[in-house]
Order: sequence, then structure tokens, then C-alpha cells
Amino acid sequence: MAQNPRQRQQRTQSHQSDENHARYFMLFTNEVMHMMQYLSKDREVALVFMLPELAPRIAAMLNHFLVDLVGPKCTDLKVK
Repeated sequence: MAQNPRQRQQRTQSHQSDENHARYFMLFTNEVMHMMQYLSKDREVALVFMLPELAPRIAAMLNHFLVDLVGPKCTDLKVK
């Protein structure tokens, strides 16, 4: 299906925006995972992550990233 130049430009801009969001989420997710790994190496520190006050927040944060990366809209985050 042929697109007029305006539609093509809008689609290209949308695609670039999606790429930028995907890059951001991947970089941020990697940083968070590295931080979690680093902080949880020490048993005493790892126990802090399991406190009732903190565990639900960490779980919510990780679930947020998982939904964005592998949820129903994950196809919007394609990057080369």
C-alpha cells in the first residue's frame, strides 16, 4: 500500500520514538538488574530486599519492566 509523504513521515517519527523508548527501557532495565545483582551478593544486604516494606515495591518495579518488554505491547518496542 503506497503512503503519501506526510503519512510516511509520521510513521517514521513514530517508529523513531518507539526505538528511543525501547533503548531507554533496555538501558534502564539493565542498570536496575545490575544494581540488584550487585546489592544482593551480600547475604545481609539481600535480606533487606525481602523486607515486607520493600519486597512489594521491588516486585512492582520489575513487573513494570517485564510488562513493557514482553507484554501485549512489546511489539511496539522493536529495535535493530
